[in-house]
Amino acid sequence: MPLVRSDTPTTRRRILISGEPNTYKTTSLLTFPRPLVYLAYPGEKGHAVIPGGAPDIFKYTWQVDDPTKPESPYQVLADVRKVTTEALCGAHGKEITFAGDGLHKLHAYMLNAVTEGAYFKGDEFEPRLYGRATEMFLSYLALVAHSTVPVAVFTVWSGQEPDRPKKPGERTGDIPTHIYPELPGKLAKRIIGEFEIVVGSVLRSPKPGAPLAGQWQLRPDGDIRGVGVKIAPDIAKTLPLACAADYRVLDNLLTGGGTA
Repeated sequence: MPLVRSDTPTTRRRILISGEPNTYKTTSLLTFPRPLVYLAYPGEKGHAVIPGGAPDIFKYTWQVDDPTKPESPYQVLADVRKVTTEALCGAHGKEITFAGDGLHKLHAYMLNAVTEGAYFKGDEFEPRLYGRATEMFLSYLALVAHSTVPVAVFTVWSGQEPDRPKKPGERTGDIPTHIYPELPGKLAKRIIGEFEIVVGSVLRSPKPGAPLAGQWQLRPDGDIRGVGVKIAPDIAKTLPLACAADYRVLDNLLTGGGTA
């Protein structure tokens, strides 16, 4: 891939939605521009909300043809990369949004591949293989990030991550924690730098007495630290703490067009 000089303004969104299960992460993907290629990574089960057969949504989910035969983890990953590459190269026409659902499940398959199946079996393996899985994972993200697809969005579970390593003699429970994407080791924090926009998906009442609704937290606050938006400072200072879990609302905020 060559280096190109960017003389003309371009808007390519690269977004990570991090949140606990059932916080409308997958549902919010329906608010993104279409045509949309939706890829549920192997092991991701919360894809029923995405309609199949819609003319402007190309939905891919993983199925096991023969449960009596073990899957080849490398073949699984090859299939994921094939579908992803075809989407990025316009196999379905001019895609506007590529959506990858369940990045934590994809990383687990990569770790299972490099450990030759030991990870899913619960067997011990060489710890340095975590690094190999991380390299594979970041390579896949780069494939999507450097593509010409206008909008790429991924979802991932979130979880508590310690703020620092444990000191000698210290109990694990004494280390303060905050919420980051739920990925192994340093990747939980490192992944924040891989995206222009990282939002925290939560359920909150928009106003007192109102029903719970999906919201995206846009900057670190309270327990949620693994979020942030890289954007021009004059627009960044106008962003609210959170907005509705809707890409149209977010895009309007990012272009300086209004409030949440």
